[in-house]
Amino acid sequence: MLLLLTACSVLVGPSVDQCLRAELTQTCLEKVPAGPSTVTFNDWAEVVNACAQMAYYQAIRQPAVIRPECLAK
Repeated sequence: MLLLLTACSVLVGPSVDQCLRAELTQTCLEKVPAGPSTVTFNDWAEVVNACAQMAYYQAIRQPAVIRPECLAK
């Protein structure tokens, strides 16, 4: 019986800690040096996207260690 219940249990994979993700993104953006005052193309969008992507992957945690209000919905 125990084997049957174990086999039927739902495995919960990693989730994103949204609080940590926001903190990491902010920290990354604070570390970016000041850029030119005028640009002809949107390099800053690439910088923001790189920070956001880095923060997303670094904020992946097991749901058991993420505060409920920080769980990705």
